[in-house]
Amino acid sequence: MNKVLLFAWFLASSSFSVPGSFVIAWVQHHGLVHRSRGLLFATPPWSAQDGSGQYYSTRLVVSNVIPQEEVTTLLQLMELSTTDLALPNRQDVMSVNIPLPDLPPGVTGRAAILEVLVTTQEQSDMDDDLRLEKEEEWKAAIGHYIDEVAFQEYNPELPLRQPVLLSIVTTTTCSSEQQQEKKDYSEQLVSMIQTQIQDYGLVEAVDCHHEYHHNPDQKDPSINTTTIQPTLHYQVDGAWVVDDDDHDNNKSDVWDTSSILVFDNLLSQDNLRQRLLDVVLGRIVEDDSTTEAWDDVQHGPDPKRWQEGGLVDLPTTTTTNDDDDGSTTTVPTSYGLTEDALDEICADAPPPLPMQQVECILQQLFPNFIVTRLPEAVLGASVTPLTANAPSFGQSFDYHIDADPFFAPPSPWTDVYGRYANRARGKPRFVSCLFYLNDEWKVDEWGAPTQCLDVATETPIDIAPQSGRMLLMDQDITHSVVAPTSAAGARPRYSLVWKLILHPKQRQQDMRQSLCQPNWPDATRIGSANE
Repeated sequence: MNKVLLFAWFLASSSFSVPGSFVIAWVQHHGLVHRSRGLLFATPPWSAQDGSGQYYSTRLVVSNVIPQEEVTTLLQLMELSTTDLALPNRQDVMSVNIPLPDLPPGVTGRAAILEVLVTTQEQSDMDDDLRLEKEEEWKAAIGHYIDEVAFQEYNPELPLRQPVLLSIVTTTTCSSEQQQEKKDYSEQLVSMIQTQIQDYGLVEAVDCHHEYHHNPDQKDPSINTTTIQPTLHYQVDGAWVVDDDDHDNNKSDVWDTSSILVFDNLLSQDNLRQRLLDVVLGRIVEDDSTTEAWDDVQHGPDPKRWQEGGLVDLPTTTTTNDDDDGSTTTVPTSYGLTEDALDEICADAPPPLPMQQVECILQQLFPNFIVTRLPEAVLGASVTPLTANAPSFGQSFDYHIDADPFFAPPSPWTDVYGRYANRARGKPRFVSCLFYLNDEWKVDEWGAPTQCLDVATETPIDIAPQSGRMLLMDQDITHSVVAPTSAAGARPRYSLVWKLILHPKQRQQDMRQSLCQPNWPDATRIGSANE
């Protein structure tokens, strides 16, 4: 093994993380890929023997939405990361059309299959467990380097604009029985993407992803979408952004703003606000007269249900506490639900009935989208799709955002949808939906608004926490909770948050305009939103 390949093996098999910039420099220096007769081939010979009488050959099948220059990058990264494949051999690259209309709107269609053909001298089958183990090992190694390059600043010397969903398929054949098998690679690529979406629950609509166990006398709530209107409607964070089409490389500059919508009286049916509060506080058993009520006006949040600094809701190992939605970049002291309480409010088999009814309302309120909870696959298990908070007097909070698909970490989500600006045409839109649940909240005396910020002009917008009010905002809006005043005493201001993704129902859907209904009032533009 020459020193170049020996070093590549060391990098791929070592336990430490290799910086993407180092990967780029090393690959460029050694020039592991060259062109031959219009095809792309890696430099080792066509086949390699591992000493056991087995020969390995490989073929790379890519969807046609991946540009040729990026295929070159993929080959370089595969060459760097899979030397334990007894040297990946000359890569036969096949680009196939992927039928995008067969896929859900918003997916990038960037998928690839690395076929590994193991040729033996005698008829034998590779052990299934060993095969799966090797496939996962190769996939992890290749995926690591793909993410190192795709998730850093774009480098024209090693172009890879977006992640790639990769599958590795191993087949074994006897050298005396080799034959060309016809395969529908387009169908395989589509199936890969659909399986990824299903396995990771990337598009599970809130109105059908769980089993409903309703009381026969309990009806789903309904709202009159022709008459309901937001009480407040703001736009902030105006900026010119580039809408970059995933598939046609069409780019256009568009004026983008983030939205804040406030609705009152959505929870008026069937005492829904009170029943949501009961779930949050753990009073979910009907006619439960045996449990002594905790006096939170005198004593603050119930320590059996809440713990100070208890809610860790960011995809990081750093302990954090949170605002209404549970995402901060610092560590202020706040009350979060215990782990058991979070499990209760996030249950989806089925969810508590009040949660089901709210989700039914949300789907009616936004009929132009498929409304889903934030999947675990986006930010990890530490970021729950529902969360609650109980800010109290004396606490302090910093500004933060909930999430931004443009900065999503490497994940099954980005493998399918890529990274993009929130509200981009035809791409899933990240929004947060917050409900204020206190029986009574004297806004003028007790304060505790949610404060949104137009960052460019540093203009704040206070949303008063009126009982039963719903605040919906884009997740990339900078915001903070303001703690209650001393006049509130020990009483906490309770809120419950849904972290949602609004999926387009059509390809290239206008995700900015389709949020609002025609009868809704025009937004008040704040600060930089005034074009």
